[in-house]
Amino acid sequence: MLRNLPGLADLDARFIQPLKRGELTVQDVRPELIRRSPVYFVDRLPQVQVHHGTADSTVPVSQAVRLVEVMEQAGGRAPGFEYYLYEGGGHNPLSLFGSLDRTVAFLHRTLGVLAAAR
Repeated sequence: MLRNLPGLADLDARFIQPLKRGELTVQDVRPELIRRSPVYFVDRLPQVQVHHGTADSTVPVSQAVRLVEVMEQAGGRAPGFEYYLYEGGGHNPLSLFGSLDRTVAFLHRTLGVLAAAR
């Protein structure tokens, strides 16, 4: 059963700021951060395609690189796992040249495989 894990603003308000104020401990906050990281759950991920810009100021590229490393160590390979790093790209998919076409092709393949399996 998937948990409802809200976004960055909620994470900051509910956990990061209280941690900074000393209202929560690292032990309190750590599980909330881990729950939001696919690196710890690669064995449960469905087919995945990662697109990340090297100039992303919202999510550091090191996060994508780490996910790629862990996925590859767990045996993740194309076509079920694909990744693309875009030199100079930001957080906006429109800054990742070719990402939309790659995403559409990946979804067509993935949905086609799922439909055929039913």
